[in-house]
Amino acid sequence: MKMTDEQLADRVRSHYGREYLSSKGEIVDYYKETYGSRWESQAARDLAGGQTSGKDYKNARRNFEGGRAETNPRSSKDKAKWAALGRKLPPAKLIPPKRVAISFRGSIKVSGGRKDAKGRLRGNGYAKASFTRTLEGPDVANPTFEALFAAYWGTEESPVLDWDVQALSVRAG
Repeated sequence: MKMTDEQLADRVRSHYGREYLSSKGEIVDYYKETYGSRWESQAARDLAGGQTSGKDYKNARRNFEGGRAETNPRSSKDKAKWAALGRKLPPAKLIPPKRVAISFRGSIKVSGGRKDAKGRLRGNGYAKASFTRTLEGPDVANPTFEALFAAYWGTEESPVLDWDVQALSVRAG
């Protein structure tokens, strides 16, 4: 199967760390920016576990009455409630690992007469390939097959013209 750079990047991003909003102020700001004039009802609904009426919803709405939206919770229970809501929202920040190991198995087509890392001559046709290489730094933040194959060959640019993936795994390290 032909796999794109974007599909490779999605696999690598699945290993990113995530940082979530945790304070009431950050979460209130998120709801204001995301939902505009409906932010209070949406935040109350999410705090009440999806309910839009009833006791839990009314209690959640009280968090925003009379300037309460700007006050920070004092009790650890209330702080934990807001942090739990923050973990249900999209991550505020994605943190790439320092390096990822990518295992590739499939077929590659390289420009003629190039030897691979094991000293095997690769011709103009497709040849089977199986290897694991580590990407670091900017290559983790923006992984491409070009960077992966360049790491395999130990060169600045990859001689690979085309590829077909049978199996690909990513491991953060």
